[in-house]
Amino acid sequence: MSTQGTSSIANEASLKSKVTPFSALAPEPTLTPRQIMLANQQLQRLLDSQRLLTLFFDLCNKVTVVDGIELCVSRAMNFRKKLSLGELSQHKAKYNLSIDKHPLAILSFHRRKRFREQELANLEALQSALIYPLKHAILYEKVLQESLFDPLTGCSNHNAFDQSLARETARALRYNVPLSLGIVSLDHFSQIQDRHGFKISDLALQECAKRLKSQLRNTDECFHIDTERFAALLHNTTMDESIQVLTRVLQTLRTEPLVTPKARIKLSGSIGVAQFEGSSPGLYEVAEQGLFKAQALGLDQIQFA
Repeated sequence: MSTQGTSSIANEASLKSKVTPFSALAPEPTLTPRQIMLANQQLQRLLDSQRLLTLFFDLCNKVTVVDGIELCVSRAMNFRKKLSLGELSQHKAKYNLSIDKHPLAILSFHRRKRFREQELANLEALQSALIYPLKHAILYEKVLQESLFDPLTGCSNHNAFDQSLARETARALRYNVPLSLGIVSLDHFSQIQDRHGFKISDLALQECAKRLKSQLRNTDECFHIDTERFAALLHNTTMDESIQVLTRVLQTLRTEPLVTPKARIKLSGSIGVAQFEGSSPGLYEVAEQGLFKAQALGLDQIQFA
């Protein structure tokens, strides 16, 4: 059997299952077809891979003792994901999960002591209940991720921005932590498009995204939210700190021109910035007012409302 994947998720050192005891899988020398069928029926109900693996881990422990489990989605699925539960101990049994010879994922069972042959046979039999539910979960999450991704710039898109903004403003309000937003607009974008065409203007957007992301921390988020607009959501960042970060963004944009076979294009940006205050108007609207101010005052600068 076989499997593989893309996009990493949390490694939970130890996760206690809250699944209702699966009495049909009481430890027996050999699993029956009915037990496999019942396991499959439970697993088929889930489209979240984390919850799916948690339930599968619980079912495995109804068959034999498993200290930990790890799942890596195959690269062939064009979706990066790695999940682990429990303790990844010294001894492991590793399986390649596949469907019709198409790789799906790599599944590893871990334990402090070696697995006996019958234990491995039961775990292998139980995998047959996992394969199709796992494939459905991966494909569902892949479509969901793609719906939040902008393939041109490699940034998250406007839908993802709306979700993150709602989530992070709620978090900032609840825990009283600072949150800042910068809206970055690539200057003279219409002129670049009119003079050089869509291919070159797309290159300009890609370069803008690349330089913007290069100045953000791993904890910050970058979004392509409109034609020439990007958003930088800066977590745990005050207004003064965000201005420092966004000043570096402007410097990076203007440092070197975009060089193409037919032209050298000077890049610059205008930025509006705001800090979340926990009240109306919204964070985006305040940052946008700063952007309008920067554009009205001559571009290539940062302003706040």
